[in-house]
Amino acid sequence: MTSVARTPFRCRYHTAGDISGHAGRVLDRAPPLQPPAPGSRPLQIAVVGAGAVGAASALWLARSGQRVTLFDRLGPGEGASYGNACSFATYAVHPIARPDTLRKLPRMLVDPESPLAIRWRHLPDLAGWLARFLWASRPSRVAEIEQVLASLMSMAESGWRPLLEESGADSLLRRRGCLYVHGSRASHEAAALAVAEDRGLGVDAELISAEQLHEMEPRLNRSLTAHGAVYYPSGVHVVDPRRLVRLVVEEAMRRGATLRKADVTALHQRPDGRVELRSAVSPDAETFDRVVLAAGAWSRRLAGRRGPPLETERGYHVMFTQDHDVLSRPTAWEPVGFYMTPMDDRLRVAGTVALASLDTPAPQRPLDTLELAPRHAGPRPRPLRSPVVGF
Repeated sequence: MTSVARTPFRCRYHTAGDISGHAGRVLDRAPPLQPPAPGSRPLQIAVVGAGAVGAASALWLARSGQRVTLFDRLGPGEGASYGNACSFATYAVHPIARPDTLRKLPRMLVDPESPLAIRWRHLPDLAGWLARFLWASRPSRVAEIEQVLASLMSMAESGWRPLLEESGADSLLRRRGCLYVHGSRASHEAAALAVAEDRGLGVDAELISAEQLHEMEPRLNRSLTAHGAVYYPSGVHVVDPRRLVRLVVEEAMRRGATLRKADVTALHQRPDGRVELRSAVSPDAETFDRVVLAAGAWSRRLAGRRGPPLETERGYHVMFTQDHDVLSRPTAWEPVGFYMTPMDDRLRVAGTVALASLDTPAPQRPLDTLELAPRHAGPRPRPLRSPVVGF
């Protein structure tokens, strides 16, 4: 990415802590976007980042009559929005920062099949972020965050539905739920408490036996999946996430939005509140009334020290052939967090992450680890090395 100038840009953002005490009142009653009042001009709004968040923002703004310009250095649906686990995970109401994660951390750092890798030379840069991670893992804080996540997730499908229907992207969805498979009898028995917690947060979850699991997914390796699973009936997955994002962007463009394949290099807020934006393809700044910063981990370089305290969690996936329809729905192997998602004639395996800088080359270990994951899924598919995606 082109180097970014540090500029005095005031970034307004919200964390879970800002809204945790008001989740029901603020999130559930947010007013709908309104078109410009008669006689007033529409707002000129730049959306930086054409991933899932940027695409949805652009289409909602275009639907409300605003003038939208969407910027992305690679084009729509690349980066994390291409390489994710392909799920609308509305059941995911538990944060990663929690006490049980801390208990597992020592083993995860030495286990060769662990989903976590850390670039140790990057550790000094991560120190502040890791301290916040530890502080957020307090039980009282976890409970607050769960309430906020549950409120947000409860609105996710209704927020996306009109965008997907209007763009035709709903044809890429599969409503088959998802499974979290247990690796031991003890973890399956302990999951009863987790299911009760899920239901208390409004999540539909069912504890199912090994027999029920194998009826749903008969090709699973029975010797490795002999203890049952948690089934989330509301789970929805996408057979082509990049295509989904591109269809949403195309619909925004039909409604008047403009797409620029350009690397945004600087933002500067003027005294009148408007924002000057500079990109790598133009020597002149463009001025906007508002800017939506949806560039994932790259947002930090644009927002500077006034923005959210972001660090880089680089996620990876590997694609496999699926000649035998190995799976019909997303299936996670709970002991190590692998997440296998069927995508038409291929199987995507995700779940490994590395804590490293944006510019660090991808480590080999996460990809090697992912190639071992489908042994849990019966007939072993052939790996097709995918482009590595960091976010």
